[in-house]
Amino acid sequence: MAGRTAWKLLTRSVIAAACALGLAVTAPAVADSAGGITHTDAPAAPGAPEPVKGPGMVVRPAAADSFTLVVRPHGQAARTVALNCRPVSGNHPAARAACDQIQATRGRIAAIPPADTLCTAEHAPVTVTARGAWHTEPRAYRKTFSNICVAVRDTGGVLFDF
Repeated sequence: MAGRTAWKLLTRSVIAAACALGLAVTAPAVADSAGGITHTDAPAAPGAPEPVKGPGMVVRPAAADSFTLVVRPHGQAARTVALNCRPVSGNHPAARAACDQIQATRGRIAAIPPADTLCTAEHAPVTVTARGAWHTEPRAYRKTFSNICVAVRDTGGVLFDF
């Protein structure tokens, strides 16, 4: 049992490190009926960069226009979504609109104009983070706002609204 826990911790650490580096992670390993791991590495698409393989996973280079977005309210758990813009995909609830905002500023999140929204003066700090790539150029954005309404408003009203 301790080995299984250590394996899960190692796997999660590798995945977290890959995400921090802007890599997309797929886990092709499937547990068999005996509790072991069966590897099912699928071939990469023609012309795609060669994936980095590890025990039980494949780490592929991130899509050209993709971001990992994080909303972290002070003292609370972070919420994270993936946003891919070419093609539009990921688990962002308004992926198309978010990609349109990023496209309009050529991947510069700090340049997205604020939304026309009123917010209260509530003090509930929240830090938003975006890491990824735009047209293969690395992009990073991190800023702390006085509350979630201000964070969403000042980043265009869509990107961090999840």
